[in-house]
Amino acid sequence: MSMSIVKDSLGEGILYCKDTNLIYWVDINNNTIKKLDLSKTNSIQESIKIQSKPSAVISISNDHIIFLDDSGVSKLHLKDYFVEQVSVNKNLFKNTNNRSNDGVLLRNKKIIYGVMDHNPKHNSGGLYIYNNYDHEQFDEMGIPNLFLEIDNMILIADSFEGIIYQYDLPGLGNKQIWLDLSSHSYTPDGGCVGPDGLIYIAMWGGGFIAQYSKKAELLNKFYVSAKNPTNCAFISNNQMYITSASDDTTLDDLEKYPESGRLIKIEI
Repeated sequence: MSMSIVKDSLGEGILYCKDTNLIYWVDINNNTIKKLDLSKTNSIQESIKIQSKPSAVISISNDHIIFLDDSGVSKLHLKDYFVEQVSVNKNLFKNTNNRSNDGVLLRNKKIIYGVMDHNPKHNSGGLYIYNNYDHEQFDEMGIPNLFLEIDNMILIADSFEGIIYQYDLPGLGNKQIWLDLSSHSYTPDGGCVGPDGLIYIAMWGGGFIAQYSKKAELLNKFYVSAKNPTNCAFISNNQMYITSASDDTTLDDLEKYPESGRLIKIEI
């Protein structure tokens, strides 16, 4: 079931808050933060246009959300939709062709996120850890995505290379390949850890959500009517919302994948 009123050019960065029963996500290309209130029977969607380019929602509270954008880390106050710049990553201003991409708020309250070039190539982007207003780069990457904290590791996908890496936590050392999909026509984008402890990854260009064990064993594929699913979030044990993009789709693609660019709800 599709829930979006207006198709997203590049829907991404979805996050669900059980306490508020709200879903937030972004349309990167249209500088928009979107909200879906699941407590209302008609699930009203709201679009919030902002000046910066948001890329991922990191946390949700009753009065504000924290999100990544082309300056670094920002806060959207929900009472008046005022955007407060929390902390600037100076490297983003040194290279105006860069912007933030996906990221995650870790259990220890630190934020790990990625920066990518608008014209990505091998290692043209970077991985950063943000803590106490300091942005420290710890690795390079083409298009950083995924950012899943699992036990004592974090999974980060390089969507440009089609490879998912794992890093040990808390030190972010011992980098290893968790899964190599570089030979496929699709590439890993965002994802989430399900209530079942399994890993769900949106496959850009593949039109499906892949389900993996923690040992990177492919268990299932859940196909959707969007060619480029970008991220996903569970709202219950068996219900998932998926963001997608209408960007990078042809007219033939849109005929085959008519929900491209919409927020899609599926049952697992």
